[in-house]
Amino acid sequence: MTPNASQTSPVPSGTCPAQAEAALLLRLRRREREALTGLVETYGGLLARTAWVVLGDAHAAEDAVQETLLAAWDAARRKREGASLRAWLLGILVNRCRKHIRAAARRRRREQLAARSEAAAVDATGDDGDLQAVREALARLEGRLRDVVILRYWQGLSVDQTAAALGVPSGTVKSRCHAAIEKLRETMRPG
Repeated sequence: MTPNASQTSPVPSGTCPAQAEAALLLRLRRREREALTGLVETYGGLLARTAWVVLGDAHAAEDAVQETLLAAWDAARRKREGASLRAWLLGILVNRCRKHIRAAARRRRREQLAARSEAAAVDATGDDGDLQAVREALARLEGRLRDVVILRYWQGLSVDQTAAALGVPSGTVKSRCHAAIEKLRETMRPG
């Protein structure tokens, strides 16, 4: 008896015969840890290559693949039977990559805004020394006071926004602002 071509040809990386795919999905739905290992072994390379092409950064690609595998683990029970596991995973991966791209764009915008704000502060004072003095005075503040000053005045958050960011009551933000300003005045007072 001669084996047919499907029995002798190796399964390409990133693909899985339909029966094996269905079995793997069933094991994922049962939350079997070995199923996650099977997912990594079967699709990990494909996901990593795809993420790298989309993101162009090995570390971000690795993060996106890990997020994809965890999302697949969490969502396996909701996956429609009969649909391709490979296509489903690639769909999750593309969404994760988009999320990374948006986050990187937001980070770049914040960094550019901070750089512009710093440049404007230097231009306004006409002297980088004044800005440096403020930075040094801030560095000497106790951490909880410094955080309030940076969020409230440097980043322009409201009292309520600062309170939410730090997980403290609004009154605490106000008292810390007052204390921080007093300490900054003492530190920066000439003479």
